Amino acid sequence: MATPSQTAPAIPGQKPSLRPMPSPRPAPAPRPEALALADVGADTTARAVIGDQLRVPIMWCEMGSCISWHADPAALGEADTRARAIEAGWRIDALGRLACPRCQQTDPGFWASRPVVPWDRYTAIARTAHATAWGAAAMPAA
Repeated sequence: MATPSQTAPAIPGQKPSLRPMPSPRPAPAPRPEALALADVGADTTARAVIGDQLRVPIMWCEMGSCISWHADPAALGEADTRARAIEAGWRIDALGRLACPRCQQTDPGFWASRPVVPWDRYTAIARTAHATAWGAAAMPAA
């Protein structure tokens, strides 16, 4: 018969059980070939096959059904990718949507937040004349 220290603990209001408690079994010893394989694989590291592609932030064109996207592997996050897309020619319209260069030119829903090229006829003529004068003066005599 089992002694009280070896019996399963009783639930309050029930009679104590006389079933012996299972003795803790020692953990099995690892097999030698498993240890050898673990040692070989421990120092061999490789890049994840798909991991880098999951972490690259991508900016999508937000104009209608356009599926253009911009990604930069050197970008550090979404804000950095957005800034790099703007540097690459993407623009934010008056409604705050990011638009690819194609949609800026062809999508009638693109609302420019500022003129594409601020242009004043008289200033343009003056700058052209000034550039031409500097270009002629800088040319060596033949």
